[in-house]
This record gives sequence, C-alpha cells and structure tokens, in this order.
Amino acid sequence: MSYSHLKPPLTATLTQFFVLATVGLSVLAAEFRVLAQASSPAPNYRPNPGLAPATDSMNVYLLGPGDSIQVSVLGFDEYKGLPPQIILPDGTISIPLVERFVVSGKTVTQVKQELTRRLSEYLVDPTVEVQLTSLRPLTVTVAGEVRRPGPLQLQPIPLGESGSGGDETARSRIIPTLAQAIAAAGGVTKEADVRDIIINRIGVNGISQTMTVNLWNSIQASSSNQDISLRDGDSIFIPKATALSQGDQKLLARSAFGSPTVKVRVVGEVKRPGEIEVSPDSTLSSAIAVAGGPTDKANLTRVRFYRLQANGTVNEKTLNIEKLTEPTQVEDGDVIMIPKGDGYRFLDAIGTVLGPLGAAAAFIRIFQ
Repeated sequence: MSYSHLKPPLTATLTQFFVLATVGLSVLAAEFRVLAQASSPAPNYRPNPGLAPATDSMNVYLLGPGDSIQVSVLGFDEYKGLPPQIILPDGTISIPLVERFVVSGKTVTQVKQELTRRLSEYLVDPTVEVQLTSLRPLTVTVAGEVRRPGPLQLQPIPLGESGSGGDETARSRIIPTLAQAIAAAGGVTKEADVRDIIINRIGVNGISQTMTVNLWNSIQASSSNQDISLRDGDSIFIPKATALSQGDQKLLARSAFGSPTVKVRVVGEVKRPGEIEVSPDSTLSSAIAVAGGPTDKANLTRVRFYRLQANGTVNEKTLNIEKLTEPTQVEDGDVIMIPKGDGYRFLDAIGTVLGPLGAAAAFIRIFQ
C-alpha cells in the first residue's frame, strides 16, 4: 500500500494507528456494552417499523455514546477497510490521524465538516463521507394525560427495516417519534389535549428549547404529517383538555394515540365477573361477552351502567340490552352491573329467610 499522498512524516503513525484501531475495536465495543447494561434505563419500548416517518430529517439528529458511524475518505485506500466506529461513553471516536475526536452532540453533517478540516492537515484534498450505521436507544420522559407517565427508553428501528434507499426520508424512519413515545406510555387518556403537546429539549447549541405540537390534525386526516422525531433527553407533556365533545373523545380513543385497550369492570350475573380489557371501540354488549356472557339468572332488561365524569360525578344509566337501538361504546373505568331476574331474587330472598331454620334443623338432627 502506498502512502505517497500523505504529508510526511505520518506514514509510521498511520500504520501503527490502523493496526491498533482494528485490533482494539471488539474490546471497545464490549466495554461499551457492559457500561450500557450497567445503567438502569426506563422501560424498554421498540417502535413499530410500520409507523410512518416523522417530518424531521437526519440532519437534526445529535450523535451520542452508543451510536455507530462509518467514516471513509474517497481516494484513500487505507480508509476503505475501517470498521464502523462506535461512539464511546466519553463521546469520542478514533480514526487514523485523528484520535479521540469528539462527535457527541454534533450532527452527521457537522462531523463530516470537522473531520474534513482535521484531515486536511495531513491529507491532500480529502473528501470525507460520514454515514450513521446504527442508533443508540433514546431516553425521554412523558408526563400528563397518558396511561403510564414516566421515563421511557425508545429503541430505534434498524436501518434495514426502515425502507429501501439511503435518502433522508428513509433514514428518518429509524428515529423514534412523538407518536411512538405516546404509544409506549400506554396512549393518551380520554381527557388529553393533543392540540397543545409541549416538548422541552436541549438544542444543538446547548440552549433549552420549548415547542408546541398539534397532533389533532393528524388524527382527523389519519396521517403522520404533524409527527416529529425525538431527541435524547426530550421531555414531553400532554395537557388536559378544557372541553372535549363525546365525538372527539371517541375519535381520540380510536386513534393511534389512544390506549390500545381500556379497562372495564363487569359484575353481577356474568360467568367471569371482574375487570376486563377490551379494545377502545368495544361496546357494552361486547364487554359482557368478554366477561363470559350472562348467566341463566341474568336480567338483561335492567343492566346498570356507571361512568365517572370529568367533574367527579358518576353518570348512571339503566339499559335494556335486548332492545338497544344504538351500540353503547365503553370507556376506561366504566362499570357494568348485570342484575338477577325478579324470580331469582325472590328465591334468593326465601333462601335468606329459611336459611337459619334449615341450619337449626340440621343441628337438631345431630342429637336424634
């Protein structure tokens, strides 16, 4: 291999470094994995590869420890065999001629520009290419009107699953998005205001930024145009809506931002009474069916239906399941009580009255 293109006296330095970088890569990778496992991150969530990409591109993604980038220099053969560089916990990578180069907190474009400047001190007109090959998990915090508020660790989608091609649109799919964070937090509650979601983040310059995102239009249009890519350390707050119509609540519950299931209590004359989980678009009748269906003693003409309102009051209805003209959609926290038929209640009352007499007669028979 010829090193005539180097600015002397760097041939020995390059050769020595290239050997050390190749031999030590597996050791560095193992060290990072140990450090990553030693930390105790938030609950792990891997987003759905089928979700549409956010509108942000990779130009705004800030590199950090755990990311992997591929560096090549066109026209210089000794850089073709470089393995992907895992960004170490101190935020650096090392390539021939540039040791302990800080890349954490920079974009891929910034790294490319700075490496070009650094290598120009040793090489003649270097053309540097930098490609992001894998991403680290992102840790974000979701608070407010979600089912499971708190810190989350969002796993990126591998590049091979993000679609064909290497353009910015395809690569943007691998970054976890706001919608995926909401899904990982269990979905929004029925009182969430998705028109005014607040995101706090640290910008490229280290200055805290606050932005407001409106996802309501995405729900109505069934698109992801308003969804955005997240950054490590983002803090997301979903406020409570001042007023939502029943139709808006149903639309929100059925959207991708709603909880995948709701919890309903079905008690009384069903075969499996207790708390059940059903899909957000389930009806009262389907919830009863999930609870095993009514028993032979059930009175389906006077089913009691309880729902807690936003103001703290309880709305109670008595429904005739056999004559419902419109399906009643259930919501999280609803309670359904199936009573006994009148004839069975009478028999139970007789049993209650005669029960002590029967017990006394049995006691007397012991001594006969």
